[in-house]
Amino acid sequence: MSGTVGSAPRPVSTQQTQATAPTPEAPAANPAPAATPEAPAQAPAAPRLTEEQVQTMRNARSAQEESMRGAWLAKTGVPVSAGAAPAPVQTQATPAGPAAPTTRAVGAQSVPAPVQYDVSTISKTDLDALRKRDPTMAKAIETTRVAYAENIKAGAKVLVTTSPGNGGKPMAVLVPPGFDPAKPARLQTHFHGDSGTIGDVVGDGGLSGSIADMQKKDPQRIVVLPECSNPQFATPGGKTPKYSPVWSNVKDVSRTQADALHAAGATSVAKGGYTISAHSGGGHGVMEAMKADLANDKLNPPGPSRINCDHLELLDCIHYNDGDRGIEKTIAEWGKKHGNEVKSVTGVRGTMGTAADWNSIRDTFGAGKYRGVDVHPGRATIPNPDWKPKSKEPRTIPNPEYLPEGTIPKDRNPKGQPEARWSGVHARARSEFMGQDYVD
Repeated sequence: MSGTVGSAPRPVSTQQTQATAPTPEAPAANPAPAATPEAPAQAPAAPRLTEEQVQTMRNARSAQEESMRGAWLAKTGVPVSAGAAPAPVQTQATPAGPAAPTTRAVGAQSVPAPVQYDVSTISKTDLDALRKRDPTMAKAIETTRVAYAENIKAGAKVLVTTSPGNGGKPMAVLVPPGFDPAKPARLQTHFHGDSGTIGDVVGDGGLSGSIADMQKKDPQRIVVLPECSNPQFATPGGKTPKYSPVWSNVKDVSRTQADALHAAGATSVAKGGYTISAHSGGGHGVMEAMKADLANDKLNPPGPSRINCDHLELLDCIHYNDGDRGIEKTIAEWGKKHGNEVKSVTGVRGTMGTAADWNSIRDTFGAGKYRGVDVHPGRATIPNPDWKPKSKEPRTIPNPEYLPEGTIPKDRNPKGQPEARWSGVHARARSEFMGQDYVD
């Protein structure tokens, strides 16, 4: 998937296309799934529309959208070539407070852009005022400012904003040092796990070290961290309390992605530039995102895509117990319908899921797209491929990819803190494998 921010939605056909932001066909606020023509809400059942009737409706809608687009251009004076979606309007935060809201074109429709806060420049006065209006947003800013202090020191920009696609909950947008808005961007959307937030510190299972590594290698990779519906923020710099995140606020990842790109000032996305990753309980965020996309598929005509995903990274994030297999079942269901839109899937097994569970995901997307990694602590040895009956060769040999429990590469834990959530197998699944390099 690639193209300018705010490109056209997925067409009715099954071919892969670009879809970043919702159009008037599907409001950004993402209400409950609309009833189909067979059973419209508060109306008697109606017969299914014929293909000719559907096409007539589409043509009328296209004409209306073009009229709206023309009115928007006349009002704003933004020069856009015929047939292209309006480019996002870049804003910059000032030391006095947040950037002033502008409008950003979503499909052919102009909507208010969410307010964004630069965590390194927001004043104490503005933060105190925000704490009274929106304490959750204020806590997100306070914790991310501490968690990503080293990233900011190295030149990264850390913004906290919201998106209707994420249910209006906070999300952190990390823009790499040296990012060039004139060049195509790559966007990684990551859902955190249990007892985590978008503002964890490094030694507490945080993401700052991993993100710094990723962005140092790729200065065009923007990272967006959506928050869950019930975040339990720590005292800035402290350890996040134990809790299970609820991701029912995830309504439209494509809108979240578009708002993140707008906040970062990006104007286009590179081919194959959308990556979605999840760790631990963040798998429920992916599940909710895919459920929303599947619900849109049931509309007549189908609604626009709710996910942009070229690469999917599943980092030890499927089920917690044998009775909870909703995550992998939803991924498999979505993959059967939209697997052609995904270029690669990485499945990292640490402590969650059986080999059969992960193989079901592999079989859905195809072995050619799937990369499986096992970091289970019991895999210190592997079968010896050279062993034969009656030979003197040992049956097993040391696993060259195995790291003993309690160890982790130093560059992934820059402060050297021996927190179990960093050094354990489950945390390694994320810290070592989040943000792979892809050649598209």
